[in-house]
Formats: sequence, C-alpha cells, structure tokens
Amino acid sequence: MKKSNFRKHRLFSRGRMFYSIYVSFIILMLMAIAVVLTVLLIYLKGYEGALPQYKAQEVFNDLFEPPDYDKLYELCGSSLSGLEEKDNFKKCLDSVIGDSKLTYRAVSSGLSEEKKYTVLAGEKEISSFSLKNTESGDKWELQGVDMTFSPGRSYKIRVLSGVTVTVNGKKLDETYVSKSSNIKTVGGGQSFSGFIIYDTRNLTFNPEIEAEDTNGNPVTLSYDENSSTYTENTLQNTGSISVKVIKGSILSLDGFKPDESFIKEDNIKSDSCAYMPEGVDGIKYSLYNLLWVGSQPNIVITNKYGHKADIVQDEKTGIYTEQIESDADGAAKWADYAVNAVQTYAKFMTRNASESALKSYFDTSSEIYKYIIKSDTWCNTGTHDCIFTGTTTKNFYMYDKNTFSVSVSFTQKIVKDSQTMLFPFNQTVYFCNLNGNYVIYQMVAN
Repeated sequence: MKKSNFRKHRLFSRGRMFYSIYVSFIILMLMAIAVVLTVLLIYLKGYEGALPQYKAQEVFNDLFEPPDYDKLYELCGSSLSGLEEKDNFKKCLDSVIGDSKLTYRAVSSGLSEEKKYTVLAGEKEISSFSLKNTESGDKWELQGVDMTFSPGRSYKIRVLSGVTVTVNGKKLDETYVSKSSNIKTVGGGQSFSGFIIYDTRNLTFNPEIEAEDTNGNPVTLSYDENSSTYTENTLQNTGSISVKVIKGSILSLDGFKPDESFIKEDNIKSDSCAYMPEGVDGIKYSLYNLLWVGSQPNIVITNKYGHKADIVQDEKTGIYTEQIESDADGAAKWADYAVNAVQTYAKFMTRNASESALKSYFDTSSEIYKYIIKSDTWCNTGTHDCIFTGTTTKNFYMYDKNTFSVSVSFTQKIVKDSQTMLFPFNQTVYFCNLNGNYVIYQMVAN
C-alpha cells in the first residue's frame, strides 16, 4: 500500500515539474515574441518616419482634418496681416472652405531634403505646408505652413511722418512700412519730416483704421476705392518741387524759408567754376527738394544784392533755377573797359591792332594769350575800315574784389576793296586784377 502511494507521489511530482517547465517555456516564447514585435514596430515606425508621405498624412490629419484654427493661426502668422483676431481668421477660412472636402497633394518630388504639399478645398488651393528632413536623414519634420488663398484686400495708408496709425486697435510699426519719403514735406508755413505709406497686407474684413498726430488729435483720412488707399487729408494735394539756388541767395515758398535739411545736393558747380583762378570760387548752387502740401506755392529767391531774382523752370526736368543777376554797379564801372579790351583783341585778329596794344589787356602768361599769339587763323585785312555794331554787355558778375566776368557781343565789320566782311563775337570774358590792372585770362564762347 505504501509503495503504491509512493509511486503516485513520484508521478505527480514529475507531472508538476513538466507543466512548470512547459508554462515557463510558453511565457518565455511570448516574451520573445513581444520583444520582436516591439522591435519590429519601432523599426516600422522609424521606416515610416523616413518616408515623407507618412509625415504628410500625419500633418494633414492634425491641422486640416478637421481644421484646427488655433494651430493654423499660430503657424500661418507670416502669411497673415497680424492685425486681426482668430475669430476673423476662422470666419474667413470657413467661408473659403464651405462644404468642400479638404485634400492635399505633393507639389515637389525627387530626392530633395524638403517636400511641399498643397491643401485644397475642392479644386481651390487654400494652404500649403512643407516638410524638412532631419540632419540624420531618418525623420521628416514640419517646416512651415502658409495660407495661400487671398483672405481679403491689402490696404495702403498714406500719412505724414509722426502720425500714429492703428488698424483694428493695433498700432502699425516699421514692419508695415512699404515706402517712406526722403523728401522733406512743407506746407502752410510748416515743415514735416516727410510721409509714410503703410501696407496692411491681406485683411480678411473691412478694417477699422484710425490715425492721430503727435499731440493726440485725430487725423482725418480719405479712402480711394480704386487704389484701396487711405490718405491723410493734408496730403491730398501734394507736389514735388525742386529749386536750384545760387549759394548765398535765400529761398522762400509762400513765406516758408527751408533750411539746409531740405538741400538734396549742395555745391553744384556752374561753368564759371572751371575758369576761376586758384583760391577763387565760381558760382555754385544748392538744389532744394521739397514735397509741398497744398496748392503750388509762390517761389521767391532773394539774391546777394537783396533783389528778387529771376527764376526759370526747365521744361524737361521741372527744376526751377535762379538766374544770375548782372551786377549793375560793377557793370557801370567796368563794362566799357571790358568792351575796349575785347574789341582790341578783335582788331588784333584782323591785323588792325598791334601786339603791344593786345598785351595791355591780357595776362601774357595765360593759355588764351599764348594761343592768340601763335594762332594761324588771323584774317589779314590790313588797316582798312573797322567798325563795331550791335555791341552789348550782360551777366556782369564779381566773384571777389579781384575777379569778374562779363558777356560781350558785337559784330565786327571790315570794309576792304569795296567788300564788306562781318565777324560776329559773343563770348564770356574773364578778368583778374594783375598788378593793379584788370586783364583777360580766359574767354569762353557763349
């Protein structure tokens, strides 16, 4: 009896050990399978991550299926105006999508490290997003999202510098400036530092635009539907004015005297500068450039003599230029002398005056004198009748107490053997004081 029980106990023990080993084996197998599956899943996920189409589907589902307006608003900031709340953005996007089904498609191919996709509402493109491969090359990440539909209109706002502009309660800063003037602005006896044009870029709904001056006073804006531009009323009637003024003269526009800050170009040389002796300045100009607000101003230039200067406008450039006024006192004192000097030169060229007579009116070291003496173009008329007709002088100008110029014109009439020869003369003649005598050192044809 005891042997039978012992046998039964041994058989039970052996069976128990077998099942324990069997169960342990099954558990180990399941654990191995789980590890293999985990590794496989990780590998497959990594493999999918290395393929852009899987990441593209993930991005599309996250942002557009259905549209996540909060995420889109944050991600698309660069392509929006930044002047509206999310509610306006949502309303506009809803109106564009309507009942259309959203889909996406790739618009780039090949082995590039960037992939781009467009999002469509029906057949209309409304957005795009791009993916970029990581440096390791085994993963694609979202690079950016843009809204490619036109949410609304772009408005321009043109105001004087210093005016504060707000759109939908948000102040416009320099990032919205599309143009600023480098021309100082004047009008009504005041000066401003120019004007600014803001561009609001793609507002979805009609904006609320306000402006105020530096004192906090409201600035009235007028809207032009054709150009979608709001313009400060002060700037409705403007025009650019350029005036070239002789250095030392005073410019005035309706009583406003612009200072040096209005000068666009300074020390513009006239032709006379090329013929001045060392240390003497010829006539130089300052070019004033202004943007005038209002009707065309009355331009007045007071020259160095205290007189109202003549002004001529160039038909092509539109630039107003001060005309040189002849020095009446200097002309009265030296005009006859200048005429005698030039007519002596004319007589010498026709062999009706001697070289010694010529020397008394010329700087003998000057190039013009040397040229005259060596010239082979003399008209050998002999000592026949020599008459000067139509003699005039103009544009007498004193550069300093020792230098002046004057324009002289006449016709020299020579009668020889019953034949009449006419020699016209029209030149600007430059004189300098040499040892107490004014002598010619340059002549230039007019």
